[in-house]
Amino acid sequence: MNTLLDVVIGLTLVFFLAAMLCSGVQEILARTFSARGRLMRDGLVGLIPDRWLYLRLLNHPMVAGLYRGRPGKGDPPSYLPARNFALALADTLILRHRLRSGQAAELTLDDLIAAVRDAKAKDLGVGHALLPVVEAATDLEAALAGIETWFDSAMERVTGWYKSYSQKRLFVIGLVVAAAFNIDTIQIAASLSRSAEVRAQAVALAGQLAGQDAEAAQASVDARAQLRQLAAAGLPIGYTCLSPKPVDGNAKAKVVHYRDCLQDTLAGEGSRLTQKLLGWLLTALATTLGAPFWFDAMKKLVNVRNSGPSPVRKAAASG
Repeated sequence: MNTLLDVVIGLTLVFFLAAMLCSGVQEILARTFSARGRLMRDGLVGLIPDRWLYLRLLNHPMVAGLYRGRPGKGDPPSYLPARNFALALADTLILRHRLRSGQAAELTLDDLIAAVRDAKAKDLGVGHALLPVVEAATDLEAALAGIETWFDSAMERVTGWYKSYSQKRLFVIGLVVAAAFNIDTIQIAASLSRSAEVRAQAVALAGQLAGQDAEAAQASVDARAQLRQLAAAGLPIGYTCLSPKPVDGNAKAKVVHYRDCLQDTLAGEGSRLTQKLLGWLLTALATTLGAPFWFDAMKKLVNVRNSGPSPVRKAAASG
């Protein structure tokens, strides 16, 4: 039973480190391509389909200042504070009503209600959504708080979009990382089950990490260094035939070298390419659960291992 538990702890440790690597790559790609900002922009378009209102909202100082570059053209911000949105939208609705009616208007509850009623009269989605909110408010602050709540509920949907987006890309990134670092779940599980020394090294490292706070561990852990440490302890991670000398020659020679290295690795581990691909796929699937999931799982398993048998079972065994 202890052997099985140690194998599972070793696997969760590897999955945690692999997920850390993949999350780092994912964050770099998300920042480079402004993934969060683009999804938030799609959410805003769905929330405010009227183009005049939408463009005025983007160019409002409360929103425009968050853009890198020209509002609506530059990289969108990854986060829009609900307060900024509420003030900008209320001001924009009142501006629209003032332009249509030709009457002076200020940011007051009465003027906001009149502006929202006018928007509903023109069959704008914003008017239909916000009229019950502003009419139920006792003052301007309550009305703005209601708009913030409406915005936050819409952004929860955007958060769901981003999670789906991240999981799909994490799988692809995980597969690339698994192949690049040769993180084969099947081969690693077999190695852990065979070698007590390798299990002990993996469990010891898992225990060190599990003793930290989750956020502190994820901030301080060097996943590549830890994987190299596990490889040095005997876990089949990486390609030893790629080192110590760099590959010389042209691109064709390098491809041949990498192919030969993969063949040597398969032969040395006694596995076939289909089995290796399956092992990489299992690793990629594990990384989609994320580093926090695997850290929590590892922490719980380490606690179970350290707790040992219950006093009742000990007494029964001694009797």
